[in-house]
Amino acid sequence: MLACRFILFGFWVLFGAFVVPRAIAGDPFVDAVKAVETGANAGFGADKLPRRVFGAPRGRGLLVGSTHVYSLGNGGSITVAFNDNIVIDGPGADLAIYENAFHVGGEEGPLFTEYAIVEVSDDNRTWHRFPFNAETGTGLAGRTAVTSNPANGMNPLDPSSGGDRFDLADLGLEMIRFVRVIDGGSDIPDFGNMVAPGTKGGFDLDAMAAINGSAPANVHGVVSDGGEPVAGARVRLVPLDGSRKKRRFTDSEGRYRFGRVLPVGDHEVRVRVAGVGSATRSAYVDLQQLSAEIDLVLQ
Repeated sequence: MLACRFILFGFWVLFGAFVVPRAIAGDPFVDAVKAVETGANAGFGADKLPRRVFGAPRGRGLLVGSTHVYSLGNGGSITVAFNDNIVIDGPGADLAIYENAFHVGGEEGPLFTEYAIVEVSDDNRTWHRFPFNAETGTGLAGRTAVTSNPANGMNPLDPSSGGDRFDLADLGLEMIRFVRVIDGGSDIPDFGNMVAPGTKGGFDLDAMAAINGSAPANVHGVVSDGGEPVAGARVRLVPLDGSRKKRRFTDSEGRYRFGRVLPVGDHEVRVRVAGVGSATRSAYVDLQQLSAEIDLVLQ
């Protein structure tokens, strides 16, 4: 396997002065590419990353595979993030992944498949893998043709639009922000392993969407001492469930803000300024209460 791993800032090295665009705020689709590991015969669509995997799927129906994709290569992977929304466990499937599988010889013909393993995470550190059957393709991405396209007005979140669906309840998870798809390579038999694809090898990612989603939470407030705002104070947001801490510095008016917070419940907001004082207060955010204003007074 040819491997070349790069984190988001690596786009600068690979593609020159590359400004990473954002997906449309508030839509159900992914917003960022966090990492890519290329596999053998990868590369189709790489010059258009990360935008190539943003937005709605560009399916071309049951008999033709979309070319609006990024090809991972055999054994390659891509990790993406939901920033302005999170995927939550709701009724039925929660996450949709769109590849460019298509039927050969007619709508009832066999599918040309290039399978990928799917992993999800709430913090980009601890990953959970959906169970799958390598022989049948159950639990893998890349096994359903996509008919939804912005030009035909089909709702990509509707099951009739195609794509492969995943339920967070199968993993016992309430919410996630990160998704990684890993081409199965030679370990998982599919039609893509039987052809010489040039730069189009492996799983071809078109799009991802949160079927059940929510805005992320935010925690904000002001740090003050004796009634005066404190600029440059380091504030920490500590989730009490043990997930990842966040750190911010107050601005010139003593304000701080934590965005993209997983609404997992209890947090502590802590600040300490050397020679001045410290403060700790509780903050609570969940799917019904997505914002908490916590002012911190140094003691």
